[in-house]
Amino acid sequence: MAYKRPDVYIEEILTPELAPQGVSTSIASFVGATERGPANTAVFVDSFDSFKRIFGDNAKVGESIFYSVRTFFENGGSACYIVRAVSSSQVDGANPPAKSAGTDVNNAANTAVVNFSAGYRGLENYGAWGASLSVDIDEVGVTTTTSATTAIASSDTSVKVASVSGINVGDIIFIDDGSSSEYFKVEKLQSDIVTGSIEHTIFFTTAATTAIAVSADLKVIAYNIDVLVNNEVVESFVRVSLDPDSDRYIETLFNDEQTGSLFVKVEDKLPTSSVLSNNKEFNATVLSTNPAFNNNGQNELTNFNVSTDLGLALTSLDAKDSVNLLTVPTSLASSGIFPSTSSNVVHVKMLNYVQNRMDMFAILDAPSGKTAGSAGSGSIGDYVKNNLGVDSFWGALYYPHIKVPKVLGKTQAITIPPSGAIAGLYSRVDSIGTPNGGVASAPAGVGEFGRLDGILNVEVEVSEVQHGDLNVMGVNCLRILESRTAGVSVNVLGARTLSSGLDFRYLNVRRMMNFLEKRVKTIGEASLFRNNGPALWSLLTSEIESFLTQRFQAGELAGNSLDEAFFVKIDSSNNTANNIRQGILVGEIGVALLRPAEFIVFKFSQVQVA
Repeated sequence: MAYKRPDVYIEEILTPELAPQGVSTSIASFVGATERGPANTAVFVDSFDSFKRIFGDNAKVGESIFYSVRTFFENGGSACYIVRAVSSSQVDGANPPAKSAGTDVNNAANTAVVNFSAGYRGLENYGAWGASLSVDIDEVGVTTTTSATTAIASSDTSVKVASVSGINVGDIIFIDDGSSSEYFKVEKLQSDIVTGSIEHTIFFTTAATTAIAVSADLKVIAYNIDVLVNNEVVESFVRVSLDPDSDRYIETLFNDEQTGSLFVKVEDKLPTSSVLSNNKEFNATVLSTNPAFNNNGQNELTNFNVSTDLGLALTSLDAKDSVNLLTVPTSLASSGIFPSTSSNVVHVKMLNYVQNRMDMFAILDAPSGKTAGSAGSGSIGDYVKNNLGVDSFWGALYYPHIKVPKVLGKTQAITIPPSGAIAGLYSRVDSIGTPNGGVASAPAGVGEFGRLDGILNVEVEVSEVQHGDLNVMGVNCLRILESRTAGVSVNVLGARTLSSGLDFRYLNVRRMMNFLEKRVKTIGEASLFRNNGPALWSLLTSEIESFLTQRFQAGELAGNSLDEAFFVKIDSSNNTANNIRQGILVGEIGVALLRPAEFIVFKFSQVQVA
C-alpha cells in the first residue's frame, strides 16, 4: 500500500488459504427512488415517521425502499441513512430537464422578489409531488402610530411612537401618514420616563429624506409564512425578513442545512436591492392568496443508468463514517430503477463500494421471481453461478423475497426484497449484547436471532434439500418455521458471505473484523504525528491490548486465554529504522474470531442392556 495522506491505515493478513482481497456496527444505509427528498444526499433518520416526513408518506410507484425502511425499523433497526437516487441526465447541467416545482412571488413594485420551490434545507427536491405545495404569507401584524405632537422632519434620525411592543432592533419599518411615507431600519429602541409618562423612541440607521406628519401609521415589514402540502400546514416560519442582514432573513431560515425547511427552498431574486424600498415588501395579492407551485420539467428518473447513477448515489455515503451496512433494495417493477434484471450490476457495484471502504458490509437481495433450484435457467443458483459470479466476503445474499402488508393493519400483501428486514435483524442481534448477541453473533437461527417480524409469507418456499444446496453456494435462505410455542414465523437460516474461503465464510466474522479494525483505527488516530519510538509503541500496545481484552472478556473472541485470543506486536522488530525515517509505524495484530455452529451433529448409537 502507498502511504500518502497522514492517517492510520488498516491492512489485513489472511491465512495462506486465501490471497489478500482487499467495519459502530448496524447503522444501515438505503439507496433507492422515493416520492420526494434531496437527491444524492445521505440523510439521517431514526424512525419510519422521520423517513416519511422527509421522503414522503407513500411509496414511489414501482419502487420498494419505502417498505424496506419500514421493515428495517419493525425488525429492530434504530438509525439509518437514506439516499434518494435520481437520473443524472435529468438533474445535472446548467439547465436540466427536471426542475423542482416552484413559483415566483412579487413585491409591492410588482416584480418577482422571491422564488419558492420544492426543496429540502436548501437542496433541490424533485418530483411531481411539488405541485401539491403552496405557501401562506401574512404580515406579522406589528403596528403602532407615531407621536401626535411631533412630526418627522427631513434629516431626522428618530421618531417618538405610542409603543415599541413587538419591534426589534434590525427590523425594517414603514411609516405612512397617508400622503408621505418612507422605509427605515431600526438601529435602537429607547423608553424614558418624561414628566411621569413613558416616552418611546425609535432611532433609525439612516436619516429621513421625507417629512412625515404626526400620528402616522407604522408597521413592521416582516412575515409569518406557512408551508402547505395539499392545503394542510406542515411547517411555519415566523417574523421572516427580506433583509439579507437580518437574523430572520428568508433564505437563512428556509435553506439552513440543519434547521431549514423540509419542503421548500427559497431564492431571493433581488438580493442586492435596497431593503428600504417597496422592492423588499410583498404585494397585497400575495398576502390575500396562497401562491401555488407549478410542476416543472420531466420525471427525475427518466433515462436512469444503473451503473452510473447508482455510483453517484453511493458517493454521498463517502463522508458518513458511522454507516456500516449497505442496502439497495430491488425495485418492485421491471420499470423501476433497480429491476431484478439489473441485480448483478447493482450487486457488483455494492460489493466494490464496501470493499473499497473496508468498513461496511453489503446486504444483497436475490432477484425476484427466481426458483429455489441450485441450477437451471431461472433459478437462484444459476444467478449466483452464472449471472453474478463473484467470490467476495464483503456481502451476503438473501433469498427469497418476502410478503408484507401493503398498509400496516391491513391484509393486502405486497412482495418486497428482504434486505430492509435483514438489516433490522442485524441491528436487533447487535443490540442483544454479549455473550449471546452482539456483532460477533450471527443474525440467523430459529429463535429471536433469526426471526423476522412483520412478515406475512415468503415469495417462494424453500425445501430442506434445496436449502442445503443453496447454503453451500452462499445463498442465505428465509424459511417458514412452525413451533408449538412461537407459532408460524419467517426465519433467516443462513449466515454466509459470498466467499468460497474459510477466513470470512461467515458474515459475523467479517463484521466483527470490521468492528475491531475500525476501533483500532480510532485508537491509532490519537497518536498521529507523535514521536515514533518505544514510548509510543508501548502506549499503543497497551491501549489495543486493553480493548481486545474487553472483547475477550465479553465473549466475542475465541480461545481459552488472552494469549490464545489475540496478540499485539508493535516493537523494533516490525518498526525498522527505514520505516521510522519514512514516518511509518507498523503494528501487527492477530485475533481469534468466533464461528457460528452452522452444523450441529449429535451421534447416536444403541446400548445393550441385559
